[in-house]
Amino acid sequence: MTLPGCSRPGRRIAIGGRLLVYLVEAEDLAEAVAGLPAWVSAGRAERDATDMNRLRLVVVTTQPETLAPVLQAGFETLSDRDERIHLHVLSAAAIAGI
Repeated sequence: MTLPGCSRPGRRIAIGGRLLVYLVEAEDLAEAVAGLPAWVSAGRAERDATDMNRLRLVVVTTQPETLAPVLQAGFETLSDRDERIHLHVLSAAAIAGI
């Protein structure tokens, strides 16, 4: 899956027709901050078009402690975010095997 503003391919996981998960790899803070609005918009559009209940945007990085606070702050300011969209910033080790 290709997401706008993302230099690496992402992964899309649909669970039970209700939960949509986007996994996006991001090592560059500037790229992640710039891409976040487009990733949320793309996920929300797909979630709504496919009548799913929730969207989990998972940003995978080797530096979650650095990216998490910055991305969370940016996420909180997005106008098209709603209570059914959640952001998670995880280490690559945390999603190993997915």
